[in-house]
Amino acid sequence: MNIELNRNLEKYINYFGGLLSGNIKISSDMLSLQCVLLPVIPALQNDGGFCPFLKIYQSMQLVYTSGIYLSQGDGDNKKRQLCVSLEPALLLKGDIMVKCYHKRCKPHEREVLFRLQFHTCTIHNTHLCFSKDQLDCASTDDRFPDDAAVEFIFSSGQDKVNGREVFRKDPSVSVDYDITDPLVRYDSYENLNVNHEDSLEEGKQDNKVNVEA
Repeated sequence: MNIELNRNLEKYINYFGGLLSGNIKISSDMLSLQCVLLPVIPALQNDGGFCPFLKIYQSMQLVYTSGIYLSQGDGDNKKRQLCVSLEPALLLKGDIMVKCYHKRCKPHEREVLFRLQFHTCTIHNTHLCFSKDQLDCASTDDRFPDDAAVEFIFSSGQDKVNGREVFRKDPSVSVDYDITDPLVRYDSYENLNVNHEDSLEEGKQDNKVNVEA
């Protein structure tokens, strides 16, 4: 079993240990995801721009694919966050997995930047944060700053969280909402084989799949 799968397994062992001990109370609320705050990765901006997009899975079923965000490199980007706004908000309940990809233009391929998982029954507030060492793939990627983090902003039900206007999308960041590109549309969790998917996405086989899609 590889290190990344062990990280996810450890998270769920901690979840269930906390639930059994009573340290974590079970929440039955359905959560409304308003936005995701991503760290801008300067090392990826030097070659065509930083172009992340998200896929969100609920119980291993794809429920959301974001547009492709484009953040060009400049001197002010090193400490900036990129806001992925979900409009309308996405209702979530149960086991959730989020994968972030970086779309490359030359060659035309996608790269997994990070993967994370959580269960909504353990969330009791509107803010959830994952540090670099909690992000599969990114935790061992030197391109990610040590203080990089991924943040989720929720509300209960469909009401927007008050006071979160500060997280609106940066006007200097463009978004391509055309997700018909096979590179973006391709969802290799159809076969529920995580190891095979990652080998496709990170090597030449991934390009072959997308060309044929």
